Amino acid sequence: MSVGLETALVEDSPAAEAGEAACPECGGPIPERFCTRCGEKRVEARDYSLGHFLAEALNVIANLESPLPRSFSALLFRPGLLTSEYLAGRRKRYLKPLQLFVLCNVIFFFAQPLTGFNTLTTPLNIHMSGMPYRQRAQRMVQEELGRRRVPLEEYRARFDAVIQNQAKSLVIVMALMFALVLLPLYWRRRRYLVEHLVFATHFYSFFLLLMTAQRFVALPAFGAARRLGVMTREYSFDFVFTIVLLTLCGVYLYFALHRVYRQGRPVTLLKCVTLAFSVAVILQTYRFVLFFTTFYTV
Repeated sequence: MSVGLETALVEDSPAAEAGEAACPECGGPIPERFCTRCGEKRVEARDYSLGHFLAEALNVIANLESPLPRSFSALLFRPGLLTSEYLAGRRKRYLKPLQLFVLCNVIFFFAQPLTGFNTLTTPLNIHMSGMPYRQRAQRMVQEELGRRRVPLEEYRARFDAVIQNQAKSLVIVMALMFALVLLPLYWRRRRYLVEHLVFATHFYSFFLLLMTAQRFVALPAFGAARRLGVMTREYSFDFVFTIVLLTLCGVYLYFALHRVYRQGRPVTLLKCVTLAFSVAVILQTYRFVLFFTTFYTV
């Protein structure tokens, strides 16, 4: 049946003559709330109210059948489940890996200003004082200040503003680097790079949530330490925070690797230690790359 003939039949149907609304999806009649052909809901004036919009958003979050709470529950409390389910082809029950990663990324960068600390959006003063490449960073910044003839405070404000925006888009680079580390560790398993990338995306989704939660817990502790005269420098706290973060990541990685790759516990533990160390290296590499991308665009 041609499109023109089908449209004509819809227009000439009793439902159309009775003034029934046409489905915006398939063009069929909607006698009540839903289309009898495709199930699309009939649009009403109240659908555009703010109350209805907020109610729908709340329903997605609170509904236990929604993939949102189910995905977060699996991500936080059942390491590796999301990856194993995705690779097995059971994907309708959970958010897609990139969907979940983007949502966790938004949560992290929304909550970060509330904590007062910068882990991924490392400010200029930490690049110049607490990073392994600090001498090179100091030299580059001093040369740039002389060339522009601006004070350090003004340049720092511009740098920190630009790095905030770039960090949000470059976080995914860490997941890609992590997948490249997984590739040689499991080369005998004949896994595709994308399979490792799915695992890495889920892991870094957890990583972002862990950093968010740990910052809220660590904030009072750091304040108390400063009042007692302990760890008064920001990069000292950053070092302690990184050690605790990597320990928690190592525990999570162990259970996730064992569930997804199904190797023996001693082998999994050895690879877990290697990957936990790689997380620290990747984090420093990310900061290094972020410094240069920001430096040449500020």
